[in-house]
Amino acid sequence: MLVDDLVSVVVPVYDDYFRFEMTMRALLKHKCQQPFEIIVVNDGGTDRIRQCLEGIKCLTGDSVVGLQYHWLGPATEEFRAAATRNLGLKAAMGARTVFLDCDTVPAAGCLDAHLGAPESALLGLRRRVHMDDVNDLALPIVSEGWYEAHVWAEDERTRPPFDKAYQALPGGPEPHIVFWSCNLSLPTKAVMDIGGFDEAYVGWGGEDEDLGIRLVKTGMEIHRTNSTVYHLDHPARTPRTASQLLQVTRNQGIVRNGGPLEQIQPRHL
Repeated sequence: MLVDDLVSVVVPVYDDYFRFEMTMRALLKHKCQQPFEIIVVNDGGTDRIRQCLEGIKCLTGDSVVGLQYHWLGPATEEFRAAATRNLGLKAAMGARTVFLDCDTVPAAGCLDAHLGAPESALLGLRRRVHMDDVNDLALPIVSEGWYEAHVWAEDERTRPPFDKAYQALPGGPEPHIVFWSCNLSLPTKAVMDIGGFDEAYVGWGGEDEDLGIRLVKTGMEIHRTNSTVYHLDHPARTPRTASQLLQVTRNQGIVRNGGPLEQIQPRHL
């Protein structure tokens, strides 16, 4: 059974330990009006991810009521973003699930901004921190002011060609185009009922736009929210570009999963 006043935060990760640790340090200390659990899903990476969590879970603040860790299975050639997020979704105990990435640091109020619209999907923004600045950063002491001072680019959805679709939400003709999972929240049961993310998508991108298409077909509204994360830039992780993946999503049709996702038992650290 899902818990109405609990938020589940799913963070997929492979072996980007440095950015992952910065994300987790901020998330473990994050304040939210509702209690939340954190679900980390390791896509075939080494045990160093679990060890990192064990080392920093002492930072857990009052809002965090659970820290789960799941391992998807042996590594494959490309990051299995869809399958990784689905595993986290199946382990979620909250009625609302927030998806972040392992290279996105939540700003103050990030999770609070995802509350208050239980039947809708909410899209938050990301602000990009330059890769050179991230690589030069020394842990563990990082303030939000540091991230703010090193932002070099705003979310691409606020600029052409995505800006018109983004500004038009919820009534635009193609809201799924700006349906990105780097800072996204959804009603957990509604997404599980349609099979979650399509696991035919591998690599980076495409699986979230596809989910947006399918949710719109169910009648779900997609809204913007002022939730913000700081994206810690990194080298490209896939040979394909976002534009290529978007064309696949829009032109080849929708490949559905086999059926609704089934809940699994949580695995707490």
